[in-house]
Amino acid sequence: RRNPYVLDPAAIEDPPIRFTAALQRIGPGMVLAASIVGSGELIATTTLGAQAGYSALWVVLLACISKPVIQAELGRYTIATGLTGLEAVNQLAGPRIFRVNWLVWAWALMVGGSLLQVGAMYGGVSQVMHLLVPAVPVRVWTLAFLAATLALLLGGGYARLERVAMFKVALFTVLTVLAAIVLTRKPQ
Repeated sequence: RRNPYVLDPAAIEDPPIRFTAALQRIGPGMVLAASIVGSGELIATTTLGAQAGYSALWVVLLACISKPVIQAELGRYTIATGLTGLEAVNQLAGPRIFRVNWLVWAWALMVGGSLLQVGAMYGGVSQVMHLLVPAVPVRVWTLAFLAATLALLLGGGYARLERVAMFKVALFTVLTVLAAIVLTRKPQ
């Protein structure tokens, strides 16, 4: 059985020199970015801003700085060692439960909890759409978004998923910049 995380020296290529060549390689990164930027950032940071104002801006900035660094370092570790992130965490010192590091169990609980977040995201988006189009019930919107998600995942292959992810990240970036511009023009 072939381990997909083992680095094959024949697969190593020189980094792109031209900007257009670099743009052609951003696909997997865009899919990752699209998967990690979600309702947590949108809801938690806006709620924190509404409750604490600019005095808690350092928390948002610290999270924005540390999150990509941690993810990049885990990626580098995986490339350098051929171990997955979970295999690396399992090698850390600390208590073990059923021969597995406690941090792996904590990760499993977090992933289980994030499954509940997915349901909350569907519900939240469906409620917003119901406010925009009241004739369509929330349950119908939820089922429609679920069907669209399944169609995207089951019917299109990676290239289509990558295009949708790139569009989502670009749209999210533009909307964030526009929101920041609008906020700077709004009187206190």
